[in-house]
Amino acid sequence: ACVCVCICAHFLFTVVVVYVWLCSVVVLFLSYFVFGALYNKFMRGKEGLDVIPNISFWSSCCGAVLTGCGLFCRNNNKTKPSTQYKHLSTALEDDLDSEDLDDDAHEHLVSKD
Repeated sequence: ACVCVCICAHFLFTVVVVYVWLCSVVVLFLSYFVFGALYNKFMRGKEGLDVIPNISFWSSCCGAVLTGCGLFCRNNNKTKPSTQYKHLSTALEDDLDSEDLDDDAHEHLVSKD
């Protein structure tokens, strides 16, 4: 009986700690947006979507997430390998075959001091 009580108490403590941590993160995140938007609106005179703090960062994050989700959800044919990049590998092989791979081939790219 004592072991069960200890396990339950530890579990409840863990749940409370995780809950408090998540609530703190959400409150900090919302505070960042609210106070950042108020600052941008009244101190900088911005309007519309420009009041969102660091709008370019957040829009690029959303775009990256959407791109990743789209790639993940679109790849539903797992049995057949993708031929989407096949033309790139043959072009790369052709370039490597025709390129002179000696050490002096790219001297013009190195800056001389």
